Amino acid sequence: MANHTFIPKNILKEIRIFLKKNYKIVNFNNIFLIGSSVLYILKNKFNLREMDLDFCFFNNKELESKLIKNHFKQITKFGVFSQENISFVKFRKENKNIILFTDDIVLDAYRRDFSVNTIYISLSDGFIYDPLNGLEDVRNKAINLINSSGFIIDDSRMLRMLKLIFKHDYKMNILTKKILYKTIDFKIKNNSFSNRFNIERTKEFYNNIPTEKIIDEEFKIYISLLLK
Repeated sequence: MANHTFIPKNILKEIRIFLKKNYKIVNFNNIFLIGSSVLYILKNKFNLREMDLDFCFFNNKELESKLIKNHFKQITKFGVFSQENISFVKFRKENKNIILFTDDIVLDAYRRDFSVNTIYISLSDGFIYDPLNGLEDVRNKAINLINSSGFIIDDSRMLRMLKLIFKHDYKMNILTKKILYKTIDFKIKNNSFSNRFNIERTKEFYNNIPTEKIIDEEFKIYISLLLK
C-alpha cells in the first residue's frame, strides 16, 4: 500500500471543527474522509459548505453513538449512517451477497467503484492513505474500474463516472469504456436499471450534460441512451 503525504492542516482543522460543532464528534480515531471531497482537496478547491462529505470508519463505537443521537438514518446491514450531504460508512468487504465489516483499509478499498475514490484521509492526523494507487490516476485524470462487474453490482456507478468525466475532466481507459457499453446494452435489453439509478438519474446535473458536444460518436450514443 502506498502511503503519501498529509493534507493542509487548516483543511483538517476545518473538517474537525465542523464535525465537533454540528455532531459533537471529538474522537477522530479510525475515521477517514473519502470520495469526491478528497478530489477537491487534491485540486486545492475544497469548500466545506458546497460539497457532500463521505466518511468511513472502523472500531469507533463512540462515533456510532453520536450519529444515532444526531438522528442519522441507519442502514444496519451496510453499516451506513446518513443525513443530507453527509454520510458515515463502516469499513466492509463484500463477497456476492455477504457483507462483513472489517478494519482492513485495503479490503474496504477493493469493494469501491474507481481507484480515484480509494484515497483515504485520516481525520486523526490528516495523513493520506492510497491503497490502490488512486493518486496516480488523479494525476493522470484516469478512470479505472476496480472490479470488472462493478457497473452490474451497482449501476449508479455509471452516473458517478459521468461526474468524473464532465465535472472533473477525467477520461476512461479502453477496458472501462468496453465494460460501460456492455453494461448499458444489458441494462436496456433487460430493463433492469435499479431504483437507486433511477432516482440519481433525475438530479439536475445529469439533465444538463452537454451530450451534443461529445466528439466520440459511439460514446455520445451510449451516454444519450443512459440518460434518456
